[in-house]
Amino acid sequence: MPLPVPTNAVKVTIRFALEQSGTEVEEAQCGFWGILIHQTGNELDWDDVVQRFAEGIRDRWVEHITSLGFWSTAVRADYVRVDNLDADTGKVIHSGQAPFSGTGNTWQGSGADSLPWETTICVSLYGYTPGQFTTNKPRKRGRMYLPPPSTLVPSGPSGQMNQSNVSELVDELVAFFNDVQGMHADDLPTNGDYFDLRVVSRGTPLKPLDPTSTPITLVRCDSRVDSQRRREHSQPATAYDEGEIAHS
Repeated sequence: MPLPVPTNAVKVTIRFALEQSGTEVEEAQCGFWGILIHQTGNELDWDDVVQRFAEGIRDRWVEHITSLGFWSTAVRADYVRVDNLDADTGKVIHSGQAPFSGTGNTWQGSGADSLPWETTICVSLYGYTPGQFTTNKPRKRGRMYLPPPSTLVPSGPSGQMNQSNVSELVDELVAFFNDVQGMHADDLPTNGDYFDLRVVSRGTPLKPLDPTSTPITLVRCDSRVDSQRRREHSQPATAYDEGEIAHS
C-alpha cells in the first residue's frame, strides 16, 4: 500500500539489465529521493520537471561513474525514471524516463567476470554525521544497492574491497551526487526551481508518523560486498552435475 510522502517528493530509480550471452534475463535497480525546491511565483510543469531530472541524472551518471571495471559486461544501464508522488497517497502522478541509449548516453560494465548476481555494493546516504548524536536516526539514513560487482572488486582472502577501490568508488559517487544536488528544473537564470537530495521517510499511519525528508549530507561505502538475494532466483543456471550415492 502506498504511504504518504513529503510535498514535492521525487523518487529516482536507475534500472540495469543483467545479461547472459547478450540477452537480458534479470534486472537490478537502485535509487534515491529528492525534493523539488519550488520558488513561489515560478511556473511549475511537473511533466517537464521529471523529464528534465531523468535526463540530467542519466547524463551525470554517465559522466561521473566511470570505473566500469567494477562491473562486468553483463551489467548494462537501461534507464533512469523519476517519479513525482502525491503527498497524501504516495501514488505516482507524474513520471519521466531517460534511456541510456544514443551517442554519449550508454553505460555498461567492462569487467570480464561477475560475482553472483545476488551480490551488491551498499551505499549509505546520511542526513546526519555518523557517530554524533541525533534524534530519529533510522529516518535520516537511506541505502542504495548498486548492481552486482565484477570479480575485480574484492581483493585478498577476505573477499572485501581494498581501500583504493572503496575510495575510488566513493569519490565517483560523491561527484555524481554533488552534481545532482541543485540540478535546475527550469531555464531561469536566477531563483529557479531545483533538485534537493533527501532521505525520505514515508508516513506510517499505524504508528502514526508523518512523512519526513532530511537533506543528504554524507555518502559512505565500506569494503564489504553485500547481498540482494532476490536476483538469484531469476538467473538460470548454465551448468550442473550430479552423482549417485551407492547403498549396499
